[in-house]
Amino acid sequence: MTKENDNLQSNILQEVKKTGFPTEVICAEIMQKQGWGVLHSPSYWDETEKISRELDLRAFKQWKYTTKGGEFYIGIYLVTECKKSEKPWVFFKTPENHKTSGSQFIKAVDKFIFTDVYRTKSQLSDDVLKDIHHYFQSPELARTFYEPFKGQEKSDSSQMIYSAIMSSIKATLFHLRDKKHDNFTSIYYPVIVFNGNMYTAKVKSLDDIELLPSEHIQLSFNYMLPDTVGRRSIESVNFVL
Repeated sequence: MTKENDNLQSNILQEVKKTGFPTEVICAEIMQKQGWGVLHSPSYWDETEKISRELDLRAFKQWKYTTKGGEFYIGIYLVTECKKSEKPWVFFKTPENHKTSGSQFIKAVDKFIFTDVYRTKSQLSDDVLKDIHHYFQSPELARTFYEPFKGQEKSDSSQMIYSAIMSSIKATLFHLRDKKHDNFTSIYYPVIVFNGNMYTAKVKSLDDIELLPSEHIQLSFNYMLPDTVGRRSIESVNFVL
C-alpha cells in the first residue's frame, strides 16, 4: 500500500470518528447483547414536511402473556437517534412538579397504550406509575437545552440537540399511527444516545447557576402535532436521554 493510500485512509478514519456512525454501531451491538432486535436506518414519514426521513436505530423486544381471553403480546420499541459532538450539551432542570397543565404523562405511552386515544383520563394513576415506570421516578426534569460554543462558525450553527429530538419524536408519532392486532400492544420509547460531554444546569439566580456533569437526562419536550395547529391541544412527550 502506497504512502498516499495510507494518508487517505488515515484522513478518512479521522473524519469517520467525528461522526455518530461508530456510536450507532456500538449502540446497536449493546442492544443486541441485551436481547433486542435492532434495525439500522429505518425510514419514517415526516408528516410536517411531507417527506421520508431516516432514523438511526429501532430496537424491539416482545413478550407474550396467556390470559383467560387467550394470548396477549406486548412489544417494546426504542426509537433511537445516536449523536456525537465535540461541543457539550447542557440541559436546564427544574423540579418535576414545576410543569404546565396538561404536560403530564398523557403522554406518549400512557395516552396511546393505557387509554383510548381520544380519552384524557388514564387507567393508571400517577401514584401507580411512579412505582412502576421510570418516567415518573425522577425528581427533576430537563425543560430546555443549550449547546455552548455552537454557532461560532457559520457551518456549525444548527442545534444538534433539537434535530435529534425532532427526528425521534416524529418517528415515534409515525409508528404510533400503525394499527396492530387487538391482542398486540406496542409501546414506543424515544431515546437519544449522545457520545460527548453532557451537563445539567440548575438556575438558582442570575449569578448562581450550578453546572454538573451528567450521564443520563430525562427531557420533557412539548411538541404540537400538525393536526392540532390553531388549537390549544399540545402533545407532551417525555424523552429519555
